[in-house]
Amino acid sequence: MIVLIRLLTATCIALLLTMGSGYFALADAASKKLKQQKSDNASATWTKTFTTFNNYRAAVIATSDGGYLMTGSKGENARDNGSSLWVMKTDSRAAKIWEKIFSPHKSSPHHGYAAVETPDGYLVTGTKNLSALHGWSAWNELWVIKLSKNGTTLWEKSYGCQWGANTSAGEGRSILRTDDGGFLVSGFGSVGGTVTAWLIRLDGNGNRQWEKFLGSADDGGGGFPVSVAKAAEGNFYASFTVPNAHAVVLKLDSSGTTVWRREVDHYQQSGAEALTATGDGGVIFAGVGDGDGLLAKYDASGSPGWHKTFGKNQQGRSAGLSAVTETKDNGFIATGGISMGKAILWILRTDSRGNVVWDKEMTDKRLSTGYAVVRAADGGYGVCGRDDKGVAVWLLKLDAAGTIGK
Repeated sequence: MIVLIRLLTATCIALLLTMGSGYFALADAASKKLKQQKSDNASATWTKTFTTFNNYRAAVIATSDGGYLMTGSKGENARDNGSSLWVMKTDSRAAKIWEKIFSPHKSSPHHGYAAVETPDGYLVTGTKNLSALHGWSAWNELWVIKLSKNGTTLWEKSYGCQWGANTSAGEGRSILRTDDGGFLVSGFGSVGGTVTAWLIRLDGNGNRQWEKFLGSADDGGGGFPVSVAKAAEGNFYASFTVPNAHAVVLKLDSSGTTVWRREVDHYQQSGAEALTATGDGGVIFAGVGDGDGLLAKYDASGSPGWHKTFGKNQQGRSAGLSAVTETKDNGFIATGGISMGKAILWILRTDSRGNVVWDKEMTDKRLSTGYAVVRAADGGYGVCGRDDKGVAVWLLKLDAAGTIGK
């Protein structure tokens, strides 16, 4: 009997030890998983810079694989007066997957301003400068390049807009996909020697279907772009700045005919930078209003929802917003810069009525004006811009609260 009791006791102890080790193994695995999740969350924010030289503007889109595609311009060194159109694809943490440059003539400036993802790749638009080839004072063409997912060039086409006998003016500043598989590109062209807002409708192979000139535009030396966004039922929104320094927002139908046109601010100078279609069928405008950052909301019929300025809190301080996108809760996040002798990166988050949720001025000296903002796959935001010397493009990842971890 004593032997039997001892045997049962030993068996029970062994069983308990076995169960305990399994329990503790499970607990240890859960603990490691929790630590890894915390580590992943802590590392989900970051800042990356890419030396490009001669880059005064940059753009980014979030791609369907969770990564990013950036475009801008890239020079060979700090003394290089020319630049190539530059495109870089990264993973979700901004590690380079591939990089491409396009330069028909190395001594001329070529720029990429906007990109859009397609089912089979990406489309990038910008400016091709051929002055050195022509030997004339100015020759710019609106440029569109179609790339595969791995960065292979599928096709590239340029579209000139004649301005006098020996010059051409053309810049692509914004691009979107149309419902029929084609594209709409907006930018600058020329009519009778006057810079004008220009829309070109392309088919899926880049063939021009129609073009529209929306009116005289003040390009501000490249400061105020022409922007386009998709509306419902095949319509479009567009914005640009007219020569008397007032921004306008338009709605156009699928053939480019104007449905309505609104001046953003009747009482002060304003400049257009970007606009984005909103989930309610309307549009949000971002730009500059008399030295302040400006956001203005319109519904689908053109009725103004709200109009607010931000960022100029003291004398000698100016501000501007360069990009805006809608958040998951129907609010907005915008980026731009605040200047007090030096540009400071500025990121602004509002609710759906334009009330400030948070307002960030980044103190990192490497970061200057922000030119693009996108929603990231994990609920945070990606912001792209340039440094104050124009020698680097930076891409930073914020969490939903607008913070960057160490």
